[in-house]
Amino acid sequence: MNRWTGIGRVTKDPKLRQVDGRPPSCTLRIAVKRAGSEGRDGHFDVECFGDQAVACADYLKVGREVAIDGRLAFDERQTEDGSYASRVYVVAERVEFLAASRSRCQP
Repeated sequence: MNRWTGIGRVTKDPKLRQVDGRPPSCTLRIAVKRAGSEGRDGHFDVECFGDQAVACADYLKVGREVAIDGRLAFDERQTEDGSYASRVYVVAERVEFLAASRSRCQP
């Protein structure tokens, strides 16, 4: 089973990408509070697709709280120097917009 669910705040404005023949995609980064560790957040990259990607790009800004439900994905690539770089990220199947941060974005 591969399932990830979390609530966090957007730390980087979403970036929408549209490539011919493919559904639009959107990437964003969120900070999730870690249980029991004060001041230390976990940061996650999130990708979403289709109409949900367009809505995220249109309505989410830094500071906005979101709930994400999705799955973890893994990418690995070879760099120019021959070493390997990898990343784990969340592929969002569902994004819910929660309370807006009054200091950074409008409701």
